[in-house]
Formats: sequence, structure tokens, C-alpha cells
Amino acid sequence: MKFASIVTFELRALKKTIDKLYHYIFDYYDTDIFIICQKKFENDDELLKLFNRRVKLIHIYEKPNPNEYFGENSNINVGYYNEASNWKFPGCLQMYINYNEVAKLMREYCKDYDYFINFRVDIDILFNFPPPDFFNNIPKGVYSHIPYYACYGSGLINFIHTSIFIECFTSFFDFIVNNENKYLLEQNGMINQEIFLTMSLENKKIKIIPIKTMNFYYTAENINDYTTWGTIHINPNHNVLCKYTEQCNEAFDGLSLWNQGYRWAFIDNTVKLNI
Repeated sequence: MKFASIVTFELRALKKTIDKLYHYIFDYYDTDIFIICQKKFENDDELLKLFNRRVKLIHIYEKPNPNEYFGENSNINVGYYNEASNWKFPGCLQMYINYNEVAKLMREYCKDYDYFINFRVDIDILFNFPPPDFFNNIPKGVYSHIPYYACYGSGLINFIHTSIFIECFTSFFDFIVNNENKYLLEQNGMINQEIFLTMSLENKKIKIIPIKTMNFYYTAENINDYTTWGTIHINPNHNVLCKYTEQCNEAFDGLSLWNQGYRWAFIDNTVKLNI
């Protein structure tokens, strides 16, 4: 089983998280690393140097104008636009652009890997992900961490089998530029980022297989760090910097189970910790 890691979006909190990213993902899965990110910080070049081994490709690009990228006849102006329907907020649109840019560059590498691993870099990981050989014994598909507090869907896709990798990473762009989807966006009312990702994947007949135990939470280097969504704060229960209290609490609940001897299992088409 051969894995590759895709580093996407922005290089947030990397000085804090890089050691754990190597320990729990890059070295743990023996991955090559493909860095396909958007320019954001003045010290992006210095941050890239923190990836000191395993790097196969680096591509950093300026964020394009979404209207130009998707085209004037796209669906980004269809439907509601507010906090409850945030799928087309600027940060979300840049995420879909990033996925599409990844697909352009990674198409030639799909034959070299069995699974692609995709996580934001601003995560504090508390304990191991499923072991590499775990993926030999479960269905080939798309696996995503779906916390209970956000049970309506997942914000990201985390483990993607190579056979559907390109379809996954182009699904969001394709959904936005296909005018046949305007009716769905108009009729479904409030569509957040998580629901939009699910809709885009299901439009290509791809269904997310959930990972229901959280072993990480979104963090920051300090309380004044840049963020596009959520508020960086100190979790009152665990005294750590996080963006979402419920997600952080779930991760520490998972750590408690891990310390009690629970381990990863595939039960009822779901990945979770089990005794």
C-alpha cells in the first residue's frame, strides 16, 4: 500500500504543527509529499522549508478571482448568501479552486499511489490515525472525518483512493460550472460548505465513508492568528488553542478512548474507535 500526502489551502499554524504532521501522517504512512497551496503569508517561503524531507513537488500560486476562474456563467451567484449558506464565501470558493488545481497537477501521479491523504496543516493531532495496512481491509473509497457536532456533513475529504481521486478533486469545480445544477442550488435553500461538498461528490456518484472518531482539532499559533471562519480561543475544558470547541472536545474524548485501549475498526460502513 503506497500513500501520498497532499498539502493544500494555506500554510496556517505550520510552525506549531509540523512535527506532528510528520510523526502522525508523513512518516507514519511513509508518504511522498505534494505541496499545492495558495500564497497567503509574507513568510510562505520560510514556512515551506519546514517540510525538510519527503517532498516530491511544490507549487504555490496566487489566489485567482473566483468569477474569472469559474467563468461569468457559473453558479457562484445562484442561491442564498449568508452565514447559514456559506458554500460560496470567498474562502470556500478558494478551497474549491485549490482542489481543482491539485487535480490538474496530480493526474499524472495517480498510477504511483494507492491512497492520497489530505488534511489541513493547522491541526493538532492527539493520537494515531488508522494504521497503513488498515486500508487493505476496507472498501476502496473516500474517507472523511465527520465530527458529531457537524453531523450534517464533512468539510474535507481525508483519505481518497487513487481510482476516484481526480473525480473527487474536480467535482466541486465541475458542479459550479455546470448550469444544470442551478436548480439544485436554488431549491435546496441554505447550503453550507459541508453540504456543498457532499452534493458535489454525490453528483458524481461518490459517497463519503465517515470516520466518526476525531483525533485532531483545528488550532493556531496564537490567539490573534489569521482565520477566515470561526474564532480562535482557549478551550475551557482542555486549556488549548482551538477554533471549534465541540471539535476539540471530541478529539480529547477520542484520546481518552485511545488511552483506554480502543483502536480503529470498520463497523457498519464507518471507521471509528472500538474496544
